[in-house]
Amino acid sequence: MIPQTDKPTLYNGHSTPAWLADGPLIITGSWDNTPIFRRRKGGNPHAADLNYARRYTKETAAKIKDYGVTLAIIDYYKAFGLKAELEYLQDAAPFVEACREYGIKIGVYVGSTIGFETFLLERPDATGWFVHIAGDRLFYPSESFRNRFYFMHPGFLEYLKEVLRYAIVEFGADEIHFDSYSQLAAPEIFFHPLAIEHFRDYLRTKYTPETLKLRIGFSDPSCVLPPQSGGAPGGQMFTVQVADPQFVDDPVFQEWTDFRCHQLAAFFREMSGFIRGLNPQVAVSINPAAGMSGRNMAWDGVDYARLLPHTDIMWTEEPSVAGVTSDGVLVSKIRTFKMASSMGVRTLSYTGGTNILSLAESMAYNLQSLGMLGDPLDTLPSDQAAYARFFIDNFDLFRDTTNIADIAVLHSYSTMTFTSETPWSSSLLLQQLLIQEQKLFDIIFDSGLEELSKYRVLMLPDQESLGSRQCDLIRTFVQQGGALIATEHTSLYDEWRRRLADFNLQDLFGLHWPSGMSDSEATLNIPPIQSVVGKGRVVYLPAVVPAIDQRALSSLPDGPQWAPPANARDILRLLRWAAPGGLTLEMDCSDTVTVELQEQRGTGNRMLHMLNYNYKVYPELPAIPVSVVPPKNLKEVVWYSPDEKSSQPLQFTSDGNRIAFTLPRLRTYSIVLMRSA
Repeated sequence: MIPQTDKPTLYNGHSTPAWLADGPLIITGSWDNTPIFRRRKGGNPHAADLNYARRYTKETAAKIKDYGVTLAIIDYYKAFGLKAELEYLQDAAPFVEACREYGIKIGVYVGSTIGFETFLLERPDATGWFVHIAGDRLFYPSESFRNRFYFMHPGFLEYLKEVLRYAIVEFGADEIHFDSYSQLAAPEIFFHPLAIEHFRDYLRTKYTPETLKLRIGFSDPSCVLPPQSGGAPGGQMFTVQVADPQFVDDPVFQEWTDFRCHQLAAFFREMSGFIRGLNPQVAVSINPAAGMSGRNMAWDGVDYARLLPHTDIMWTEEPSVAGVTSDGVLVSKIRTFKMASSMGVRTLSYTGGTNILSLAESMAYNLQSLGMLGDPLDTLPSDQAAYARFFIDNFDLFRDTTNIADIAVLHSYSTMTFTSETPWSSSLLLQQLLIQEQKLFDIIFDSGLEELSKYRVLMLPDQESLGSRQCDLIRTFVQQGGALIATEHTSLYDEWRRRLADFNLQDLFGLHWPSGMSDSEATLNIPPIQSVVGKGRVVYLPAVVPAIDQRALSSLPDGPQWAPPANARDILRLLRWAAPGGLTLEMDCSDTVTVELQEQRGTGNRMLHMLNYNYKVYPELPAIPVSVVPPKNLKEVVWYSPDEKSSQPLQFTSDGNRIAFTLPRLRTYSIVLMRSA
């Protein structure tokens, strides 16, 4: 059954389970270690059995308690079926019992494939769920005993609910961890016959016959098929073929992409609702693998704007470890943390065993989360253990906060899904500039355009495909006093990526797209345009220029797209013009220092997080002057840091609107608390 709408029933925010909302999230976990999985996969060393036994002991539970772990995820349902795997819950019993005594919550792992050799003994009818490509079953890469399947098949939905029911009602799980679930919505999955029928139903439900004819040229989708596919038998090299990989203009491919995103969101809407119905205090965790800032997850069926409302915790496996490369490039997960926290969702990344900066990054930009410290058997390095202890001991600094941002950077679904080049490059480069220039910003999805009044500046980095409603919201924002900075082809296409005769926002830009200029020409050869429109200000920037040749850019997060743009000085000058009177925070420091400013609900306190990403080269930065808008009724300013022996009060001056103080030094991480009376 395909839902009529993608408008979600929210399960995050105010309805987050109380234990998760009220405390820190620090996790450990293990889910590739059950004997059945290790033996079937092969390459199973004798030591693995000993480690498996050690992992689930009371002694291990005591060890992770000392690290401050609040959630431990254990093996539960990998692939082989509930009957084949249920015995392994008994192996974990001593560990689970001890964790519960220590107040550590227990999560269970739920995998995204089917180990057919045992599963079919339990459910012979599951063969109808499997996906076939070129006549052969589709398997998990390099593991031919794990079938892939269509996740919206009624038989699978019914079976998975029984798996969840047992975990919650019989076992008492506090969290359900869905792993690698972006695999479910990959293009190849939707060649299942039932998925094709669901796609046709989706088109009938989404559009009237008249609108569907306008959309794809005809009104009856009964014979529509997914876009052409190709690859080796078994689907291991499966690819979706499009005429130009830079753009998706085929309307059926566009709708098929949107359908896959819709189905994955609908799946988690149903699973989250089922879980909440059994126990509203059970948290939902989803791991789509790649980070939210990775390009282009929507092609793989993952639209985070639709997925985030149905989860409490979102995982990221983007490999970027916080720091500065030998080439001087600042690497971070800041974008992913910002996108999730703006929607009230915690993010889990692998922080343990990396460096102290990764833990600091999660403290500053994440939502009450320190990330995953590793396997329960891992030993946390002493410097990281000290950071974890700082987080726990000073948790009141991190509790129930919301970001303060002057700038919103739009991540529009149609633009970022149907184009894979300049919008992504321009977005990454502008965001990197804001990060390294200590500007306070949020990354917003399309729904964020409804709440623009809380920002001073809206940035549209080559957001080419915008609908009329989106453009009207942008106009209203500017007319009412907001500042707009738009680049390249912004608003030159509609939401179906159909080329318009002119910019939809040409009345704001104060210029027209040349009538004889083809789509292939990248930018206008003109200087930036600055206009006053209504009560607001508008900047049109013809290009965000990469610091190196565009062709040398690699996919995120490995390469030079992390560097700020070559025309950074011009962009900063235009930003100052667009927001006269200054922004909330002004600092004079290294461009490898990053910041986040948060306000605490209830108290009104403000916390300024400061991170030295180049701490290995410069382990101590000297005094940093700060000018910032404080909370109302400011009482005191206090400096906290895991790198210092104790907290210290800071002297400040005030001109009535802003305060000024100096941070004595910055080693790796500091928080400045501005306490309200």
